[in-house]
Amino acid sequence: MIAMTRAINKENFSGNPAVTCYTCHRGRHNTEPLPTADLATTPAPDVTATATKSAALPSAEEVIARYIRAIGGDAAIRNLKTRTSRGTEMTTNRMTPPQTLPIEILQAAPNKSLIARNDPSGAALEGFDGSKGWTKDARGQREITGRELADVKRRADFFRYLKIKESYPQMRVLTTEKVRDREAYVVGATSRGDSREKLYFDIETGLLVRQFVVFKTAFGSIPEVTDFDDYREVSGVKLPFTISWSRPPFSWTLHFAEIRSNAIIDESRFEPPTR
Repeated sequence: MIAMTRAINKENFSGNPAVTCYTCHRGRHNTEPLPTADLATTPAPDVTATATKSAALPSAEEVIARYIRAIGGDAAIRNLKTRTSRGTEMTTNRMTPPQTLPIEILQAAPNKSLIARNDPSGAALEGFDGSKGWTKDARGQREITGRELADVKRRADFFRYLKIKESYPQMRVLTTEKVRDREAYVVGATSRGDSREKLYFDIETGLLVRQFVVFKTAFGSIPEVTDFDDYREVSGVKLPFTISWSRPPFSWTLHFAEIRSNAIIDESRFEPPTR
């Protein structure tokens, strides 16, 4: 199938990865005879309707300002120093039964984190101390490098979705779309790392409900979606207690039972264990 997609792209799209595994499989083991419409296959909207709709859109500055007010405001965000989150993580690859494990996440501003999972083989740790990434589990301990390190560093950004104007220097409102049957403003955003993403803000509440980014692989592009739900106030700032991530065929969902802000965390917890 890989040879087939490469041949199709070479013969029809000048070698560009227009057709990928996701085109037919949609993250599933078997293909669907009639796959549902998505961003890659839905026909383009009527130009006149789009122009009329765009004329009524707010600016990105207005959308982001409303989001900051909705979660608690700049002053409350600046007061945050640490965060501890405890709950469960359900993971699946769509081919084996989902697995649910306890999870604890420790974070310290600006970019330190420790993720601890308890699986049947024992504790599994993933840490970032501000410069180095590492993991430790039943198979041993190793340093994280390359693209994996970039992903860990991005996840460790304490203010990534709070000081959002710093995370995304370039933003523009594109249109409106529905997310879970609710209208949302779609903001095209470019991150500090030059990643081009779409951020979805609920029109009624102003809250960030989805992040969409295209993940590029050797076999083409795959959509990566993160959803944010169940916002609750913690120390004056609203945070999502449910976060769902999907990059077909893999996905995980975090359900937090407790989130605490500004608890004292021993800085050594973020450093690679010495034994």
